[in-house]
Amino acid sequence: MKLPLRIRFEDQDYSYTILNNTLDRTTREFRILLADQEYTLLRNEKNEWSCPDLTINDNPALLIAIARSIGLRYQL
Repeated sequence: MKLPLRIRFEDQDYSYTILNNTLDRTTREFRILLADQEYTLLRNEKNEWSCPDLTINDNPALLIAIARSIGLRYQL
């Protein structure tokens, strides 16, 4: 994948990269690179996205919006 993608969130543009080689309907976890930091996004049984490696300075709403965007784009 390794192509930069963009998302507009709260009137700001963000660029991120998907680090996984493939995504398909069975994908429950993938990694992204956002602002030179790697994040792992996980989908639970209820199809809700979360990020276990969040820090206090990270924006969880932005990461969930990115996960939803990727989910819609790749029909996860």
